[in-house]
Amino acid sequence: MKRSKFSKLLPWILLIIYWPAVFALTHYPRLPSVRIRGGDKLAHFTAYLILTGLFWIAMYRSERPSLKKFKLYKIIILFGLYGALDEFTQTFVNRTCSFYDWLFDMVGCLTALFLLYAIRRWIYWLIGYWVCFFIISHWSDIFLTDRIVLYLEQFQIAIVMTGYLFLTLLWWRSLSPPAGIVRNKKILFWSLFILPLYNVLDEAIDVIFFSRPFDRPDFYSGLAGITVGIVCAMLFAQHNIESK
Repeated sequence: MKRSKFSKLLPWILLIIYWPAVFALTHYPRLPSVRIRGGDKLAHFTAYLILTGLFWIAMYRSERPSLKKFKLYKIIILFGLYGALDEFTQTFVNRTCSFYDWLFDMVGCLTALFLLYAIRRWIYWLIGYWVCFFIISHWSDIFLTDRIVLYLEQFQIAIVMTGYLFLTLLWWRSLSPPAGIVRNKKILFWSLFILPLYNVLDEAIDVIFFSRPFDRPDFYSGLAGITVGIVCAMLFAQHNIESK
């Protein structure tokens, strides 16, 4: 499959997988282990933020939401009606129909549209991801229950490695020209310098401010993720060269 065709199909593939999964989760009779501190409003917000983002990208690709075009209002109406229907049908599986759940669904929808409007450059995605990655690394207990944290610790090495992998790819893409990821000695140098330095700093913050021991598995997993990310970036750059 050609790269252009795959890039067009990928958002649809993700949407086809994600939307039924969200519907299934909202209609499962009981999900006690998935409860988030402060209620489930953050889950509703996040679910619709991702759903709206995937739907817009699948339908309109890189087009920017605009108040002057009806496409924006169609998305708001669509997810407003779907969110209301989603809440209503939950009564058939012994769950409650909540106006506040619907309200947070719509806040997530509107936030996604705002981000699609405001975030036009890769550097903003990098900053946003990096900030979220840092917060989750040090304050995951704010968003997740102790039970979920203990469960995720079984996959801690894979999670940390994947987190640094995506950080490296976003870093490389942000420093590359708009046309795509390229091979560049300066980008390689700064990737090998800044990202491992951040990895050390991230672990040092845990030691200094949170009184936690230096986590060697996390540190080595981060280095592994950076290494794999650099290799992937170089492969993507080679693919861009060969496809021209």
